[in-house]
Amino acid sequence: MGLDVYVGPLTRYYSFEWETIIQRAGREQGLEVRIARPPGFDFKPGQFAMVRVDLDGRVTLLTHAQHGPFRRLYLTPGQARERYAGRTWVPVAAALTDTQLTAIGAAGPVVLLALVGSGNPRLSTVGLLRATLAAAGLLPDAAVVAHASGGANRETG
Repeated sequence: MGLDVYVGPLTRYYSFEWETIIQRAGREQGLEVRIARPPGFDFKPGQFAMVRVDLDGRVTLLTHAQHGPFRRLYLTPGQARERYAGRTWVPVAAALTDTQLTAIGAAGPVVLLALVGSGNPRLSTVGLLRATLAAAGLLPDAAVVAHASGGANRETG
């Protein structure tokens, strides 16, 4: 196991056209090396996200992923209103309980609005989105929309 700190231009870093000391040693010795990143940091060349690294080493996403499996959940307010007009909107900041799911299910067609981002201390963005999607699957008629704190969902134009 190894931990490397990248020092160099950001354009080179995000192009993934470099390797760590551990990767180089593994390649030279014919060994398999796997890179493990925290959930939500599965970036491919050319992708990026803004993060904050606290003094204790905790990493927080400051913007939602510009690519990836949950990108479809991030809609502008206008897109969300148009797509889900007439539904009941339910803000979700934590995993829903069975009691909450029963009450929400009785409301008819709903949109579970996952409140993700740096302002939610309860769950990571990925954790909250996974929990909200799982909850939607247990309801008769539910959709999920992600709302990122910090203005990441602002409409433009």
